[in-house]
Amino acid sequence: MVKGGLYDGAGSEEDIERDFSTQVDDVLSGEDAISTHLKVREHTPRIFLEIGLRDKPMLITSVHAKTEIGQKIKGKNIHNINIEVFKELPKLLENPAIIMESTRNGSIVTFVNAVDNANNPIMCAIKINGKGYYNSVEIESNVIASVYGKDTNPIGFIETAIKENRVLYWNKKMSQRLFAIPGLQLPDNLNNLDSNNIIRKTKVFVNTFSKKKKI
Repeated sequence: MVKGGLYDGAGSEEDIERDFSTQVDDVLSGEDAISTHLKVREHTPRIFLEIGLRDKPMLITSVHAKTEIGQKIKGKNIHNINIEVFKELPKLLENPAIIMESTRNGSIVTFVNAVDNANNPIMCAIKINGKGYYNSVEIESNVIASVYGKDTNPIGFIETAIKENRVLYWNKKMSQRLFAIPGLQLPDNLNNLDSNNIIRKTKVFVNTFSKKKKI
């Protein structure tokens, strides 16, 4: 367990996690002032592949690495995540609590098993089939667009996703534990969905294929 976090998964990519931690330290210290993106993981976790994502590296911008842990950058939103929790992101993504399609095309959102410094459940937004630069080379990736504590009505956010059939996966035990930290109770209609199983796969690739076919 990490201070400010809840992760208790197995962690099959510890070498990747350490590498990400080093990248974060280098960016925050200013030793790396060149990289635009950091590599969070070499591979997309299995659970995300099972809901339909393709296996690609996962990147996050160096700017987000700074703002997520509270460094101020003009024009950017500042978040309140403990740096040690942020460094656990490669492991946290292996065992998410809930995965949902975003209302933004081509993206998904997931609650991971951790909270920010204010005990808000941490949510990640992921752009599917994005691109970023790693070691000065542009690569296709599933880009983590943001990582932050969901402090504005997270239960209502989940309820809306259920009504709109956007929930792809949820882990009942992990979700209950996560939301109990800020004293929140999961919506009753979530219990009507299968837990620890894929509820459905993402429609992102179906929609993309349909659009290409119409052209």
